[in-house]
Amino acid sequence: MFSKKIGIILVFVFWGFLWGEKNWRVGICAFVDISAESDEVIGMILQSSLEGVLRRNKRFQVMIVSNAITNLSQARSVGTAARLDVLIYGFYRREGRDFVVMVKIYDILENEVRLSKTYKGVHSRDIFETVDEIASEASEEIKRALPVLLTEEDVARIQAQRKEIYEPKEVTIRREMRLGIGMVATGTEMWFERWDTMNLTSSYSGHSTLFSPEISLSMQIEWLRLAFVMKGLPWLPTWYNLEAYKGEFYGDYNQPISSVNGITLSDVLWQSLFLKAGGVFPLHRNLWIFAGVGGFGGSFSPVPQAEEVRINEGGGILLDGGVLSKNWEVGIMYQLWPLSQGWRDFGINPDVQWKESSTLGTTYNLSQYNFPLIAIYGNYFFFPQLGVALRLKKIDMQRNFEYFRTDSGSSKSFMRVDSVDISLEVNYRFKFGF
Repeated sequence: MFSKKIGIILVFVFWGFLWGEKNWRVGICAFVDISAESDEVIGMILQSSLEGVLRRNKRFQVMIVSNAITNLSQARSVGTAARLDVLIYGFYRREGRDFVVMVKIYDILENEVRLSKTYKGVHSRDIFETVDEIASEASEEIKRALPVLLTEEDVARIQAQRKEIYEPKEVTIRREMRLGIGMVATGTEMWFERWDTMNLTSSYSGHSTLFSPEISLSMQIEWLRLAFVMKGLPWLPTWYNLEAYKGEFYGDYNQPISSVNGITLSDVLWQSLFLKAGGVFPLHRNLWIFAGVGGFGGSFSPVPQAEEVRINEGGGILLDGGVLSKNWEVGIMYQLWPLSQGWRDFGINPDVQWKESSTLGTTYNLSQYNFPLIAIYGNYFFFPQLGVALRLKKIDMQRNFEYFRTDSGSSKSFMRVDSVDISLEVNYRFKFGF
């Protein structure tokens, strides 16, 4: 019989440990004195007395809230900021020897007033005793208004309500997609020089200004982030202004050979794309860092009538990183490969070599030098779903080309394209779930 009682007790202890008497998170605000002559000390005594009575009950987690509440809107704002379940506030006044207190309980989880009751006492030298009596009487009403949370259903309901109200403020941005559409302003400088048997025979230079469309698409699934950016779309119009000059080897002036501008739908101008993948990791409550790697590629068609000024394509591998919050993001991309090689003398062995067999015995050598691409970017969302993005990119691509023919000797060429992009996009973001 004794062992059976022990078993029953252990079951109740285990149940209490598992579910327990889940505490109400209760905040007690400063009471507002609406008397003709204000006496805030009485309000502080009333607040402190209520706190002391409620703290003795294990079902309440009590905290003092310094704010004075006069309406439901303030009660909800203060209560949610403090992550409370209920908020106790009210008013008091003195009229001669009468002391009147109105106590309200606002349930933040249910968004309703659970209690609104008036208590009366005598204002005299024993006001402390009167306040204690009112606090004790009010605490009994509060206990009835906030029942003990013992059952599994009660606990699950309260926890679900807390999660619905408070957790979205702390959840990282997951399963989110962004679409950006914008314009890019591109300024490019180009150089070309050719030597025959080490004598400069011709040189060209030019510069261009382009305004071309840009699209971007990014997606975040849990901690994984993917992003794609493309500039210069062949099916959308691009405005261009291109100028080319022919240099005189024995003179100090340039002779213009071409100057054109207009709108084109072709894909023969400056195009580039970026594809990045990385992760987002928490740094602080509302701050995250991201890091990843990506690849980029670009192609450029030359100034008209100066086809020698040409670097058809280039590309590399990028390191991407930055910091983001709920509504803003800043980051930087830096080219990891090919590494910066700086200026090289033509006598250094080229990076790429190949031969073509023919009766003329022609040999080709190609050296590609890329100064690192660097990009700085940021975005800001003025509204939950709508924002803007700004990007600044710079790339410098160079190429040395050499060929040798047994019948006509050797020829070397140097080509360079130095380009800067400034783009502005409008971004739309939305969340998706699965």
